[in-house]
Amino acid sequence: MKKFFGKVLVGAVGCMMALGISAFAANEVTINAPVVKDDGTVTISGTVSGDAAAVEATILVIPSGKSLADNIADADIKYINQDTTSDNGAFTFTFKLDPGTDYTVYCGGTDVVKPDEKGVTFTSADTFKIVGQVTLLTNADATKVTATATGKEAVHADKDGKYEILDVANGTYDVVVGRAGYLYKTYSGVEVANEDKNLGTIALVAGDLATSDPAYVNLDDLQALLNAYGKMETEEGYSEVADLNDDKMISVDDLQALLNSFGKYATDYE
Repeated sequence: MKKFFGKVLVGAVGCMMALGISAFAANEVTINAPVVKDDGTVTISGTVSGDAAAVEATILVIPSGKSLADNIADADIKYINQDTTSDNGAFTFTFKLDPGTDYTVYCGGTDVVKPDEKGVTFTSADTFKIVGQVTLLTNADATKVTATATGKEAVHADKDGKYEILDVANGTYDVVVGRAGYLYKTYSGVEVANEDKNLGTIALVAGDLATSDPAYVNLDDLQALLNAYGKMETEEGYSEVADLNDDKMISVDDLQALLNSFGKYATDYE
């Protein structure tokens, strides 16, 4: 059906061009500016009327530089949708394109086709995002969490522990997520392939005060917390890294959190 439909469109345009006829006078086609997201998802919306609003009304997305009057191959047409439009001729289609390519939008029916006169052309995204979320102890400040991918600058999580590493090209990355006072989590060999990568949600383990072994909650971490035990933020000896729940004092809550994690390694996340 796709090949047949494409040939009908090409034939219609070719005949009209040869005869010098304005083929679209009886039709109104409005295509809004495409909404292109970073993951290459594109939403096209608009309205059609007249012959173009027939049940075969279709959106075509074709690589820029090609014309429907050319003998375009079915494989070159990135998107065909044979669904009907709504009663008032409105349409909304969402689809995904290959990254880094220019496309032009067309709309038409079985016997007419009208390139958008405004020349709606866009480039799909060629970079993507790595996203995820962490959870911490109750009331701990999630904005202290950082996430870093190979070759990218570290980004901070928001208050809900969600982070986004932007402008990530296709490839394989190691991603490190964590904050001071907690065991860092390493995601090895994260593959980004033409779409955003979601690493999901992980609960960070509290109690690693980055002393003798920054990937292991051990006696040195316990001693570092005990050295600051009972101290308020305004007092000498207070340790921000030992304040695991960010309540401005080193208390039994921090001690219990460390003891709950005692003996754990970063590899225990696996």
